[in-house]
Amino acid sequence: MFDFAWRTRTRSNYGDPAMFYVGTLTPDRSRQYAEAIRLFTAATMFLFEAMIVQRAHGLLRDTAVHFISRDRSRLAEQIMVPRLQTLGLLTP
Repeated sequence: MFDFAWRTRTRSNYGDPAMFYVGTLTPDRSRQYAEAIRLFTAATMFLFEAMIVQRAHGLLRDTAVHFISRDRSRLAEQIMVPRLQTLGLLTP
């Protein structure tokens, strides 16, 4: 998965935003594409995080708890906590 993502990234031209919408038939297709990119990114990051948990479980847990305790936006509770629970770092 990482190799595929890397090859896709290195072949992209980020200087041209048209690559993300040219050829799209409808606004719905544009939204579907954006959702697919978000889903792919989230899944890739989850795999990466799962690999880190295997090597640095305690360090990652301590770092996450420290970050969450200082997050004033409360976004960590909505985004990070469920993910860390799934990884087994935090208990529900």
